[in-house]
Amino acid sequence: MHTKARLNIEKHAVLCKVGKTRLIDFYIPSKRKDKDNPTKPKGWEIKPNSGISEKGGIYSFWLKDAKLIKAINKKEIELHGKREEGKAIRVNAVIDKDWISKATHNNALCLYVGKTSNIRERMSDHILSQTTKYITERTPVNNRKQNSAAQLRIGMERVFKDEPSILGKILKYVYFSYIELDGPANAVNRFYLEDKYVGQYFPIFNIDIER
Repeated sequence: MHTKARLNIEKHAVLCKVGKTRLIDFYIPSKRKDKDNPTKPKGWEIKPNSGISEKGGIYSFWLKDAKLIKAINKKEIELHGKREEGKAIRVNAVIDKDWISKATHNNALCLYVGKTSNIRERMSDHILSQTTKYITERTPVNNRKQNSAAQLRIGMERVFKDEPSILGKILKYVYFSYIELDGPANAVNRFYLEDKYVGQYFPIFNIDIER
């Protein structure tokens, strides 16, 4: 099937600057049980009636907690570039006060902006709500580019390295918003609107290094 896609971003609603809904409001304790403690649920799962769209669109995550935002100041995120002379280029991106100021709107810090063909699935990919420690359990970080579908969770684990599990804080203090731009006909609009909002909101986890 061949579909024509046209650029028409002016007609679309502005992406909510501060996040509409706290993530915990979308989730319930998982029906699966923890193998080490059968009386406890294994993480969280999305409510059947959460109301999150399964259409395509642009989405964003926002941190709304003054103490956590302050704690991010001067944190560093290590980026891995291409290998030169047998060694990988590594860059430490420093999240300083100026960056935090540019990424903060109405007292909420923009964490990540993305595009997707299924908003509900992509939100779930970012949260990884049944995983205690994603970086150590699932993905080696050295010399490998991370999957952008989990960039929110990876970013939070990197800046809060001393937390045994950052999941609870993500669900409690991170908010989520989106606009629907569904189907192949909106592929161009999704592409440019994502770039527009990344440039406008300076999300701290939308960073990478050239390969």
